[in-house]
Amino acid sequence: MPCVYVETSHFKDIFAALPKLPSHNWLITGLECYDHCGWDGCEKWAEQELFLTDEELRHDVNLRNMQIIWGVFSAIPAEFSKEDICKYPLPESENPRYMSSRIVPQHPLAFLELYADDGCFTLISSHDASLLEPLYRLPYRVRNEEADNKVMNAHLRHIQDALRKEVPTVSPEIVNEVQWRVWHALFKDRDSVVNDAKLHTAVMKEYHIQALPGRNFRTTYWDPYTQE
Repeated sequence: MPCVYVETSHFKDIFAALPKLPSHNWLITGLECYDHCGWDGCEKWAEQELFLTDEELRHDVNLRNMQIIWGVFSAIPAEFSKEDICKYPLPESENPRYMSSRIVPQHPLAFLELYADDGCFTLISSHDASLLEPLYRLPYRVRNEEADNKVMNAHLRHIQDALRKEVPTVSPEIVNEVQWRVWHALFKDRDSVVNDAKLHTAVMKEYHIQALPGRNFRTTYWDPYTQE
């Protein structure tokens, strides 16, 4: 259980719920913050990349509890310098790795990561599952993201199997569009069983739409067969 979904992108309650952490600083990347003007110290929140002490970050969060639209917050032990941290690729927002069946902090030196996604929710991941257990007591919708992703990836494989059975030479671009559109239509946030006939009908209907000339595919292909 190294990744927890919490349906808020305000961090005050999340920080309050976390247990005492080792001494650390924060690397913040891919940042977009809603509340970045009109208060003392706000200017830095207009930046896309920040290095803050834990005290600095918690001060601002407790003061404003600002909404984070996008951002990867990596907690890195204080013994590592900024130069040490920058030896590695910096974490990215909107990274498809968050759809994986196993999610851990992006930065190799981080022991905890908070990822705010589109101002809607936060994914909190760690190599130490005990750090995340208190988050399940928060007054928000809270889920085990890895467990959800395992189910999602199983559904995506089922969708792809149905499509490739009928159209073996289908392009990856069309496969990607079909798998996500059918998954959203039939499976997302639903517990009901979808029988093979219903799935086949939905898959082929979407395939014929996506196979029309002039379609513009913008999303990156996600391969659910690489997941558990």
